[in-house]
Amino acid sequence: MSSEEAGSEDDDDEEDEASSSRSIRQPDQDLSKDEFRQLVMDLATWCDGRGLLGMLKVLFRDIVDVNQDLQRALNVTELLTHLVGPGILNEKNLTILYDTVKVTKQSGFTSTIKEKLYHFQNIDKLQVTSFTKHRINILNFGKELTDANIEFLDGRYNFPELKKYKDSWSLIADFEIKGILKEENIASFRDVLRQSGKTVGKNVAEKCFIDGMLEFNLKMLSLQKN
Repeated sequence: MSSEEAGSEDDDDEEDEASSSRSIRQPDQDLSKDEFRQLVMDLATWCDGRGLLGMLKVLFRDIVDVNQDLQRALNVTELLTHLVGPGILNEKNLTILYDTVKVTKQSGFTSTIKEKLYHFQNIDKLQVTSFTKHRINILNFGKELTDANIEFLDGRYNFPELKKYKDSWSLIADFEIKGILKEENIASFRDVLRQSGKTVGKNVAEKCFIDGMLEFNLKMLSLQKN
């Protein structure tokens, strides 16, 4: 191989690397408005397709000022407009988007988008700043609630006017409105959860919010029905 041919191949390799580098948006680069809209729609489509609307309503509760608007949202696209309006999410600030994908563990979405955005390649290393530990605890609690847990808690707090919640997220939304899941009330709520193991039956998940540290601690109990 001549020196000219070798030099040509080196140039081609450098061009390929440069092209690859340009295709991945670096941390100091803002998205265009069009790119931002496409990213939001990609996330909304992903989340709606997996039935995550209720979960996201719970996750964003501390962030959106008007919770009536939050609860009225019919899809994730509409929900995200309440983040864009006050400037929480925009083409220059994607922090809450990264944090949302990370705490909800949507690794599948990350794999589809990481070739376009630098931070998605290192999302596991990012520190979550958009949500408090208490909010993440509630999110994890909702993800682990069983139908038996939901039925027990409905009776424990609403009898005789049962709400018959369709899922854990509707239960949590109602309990938050009533103040049952306020941070200062978690100790008493935790005690109720512990008692539920004696009532619901075997293989009950007891969800504990630890006082002070407020770290989520899930203990699986193998109980026999009374």
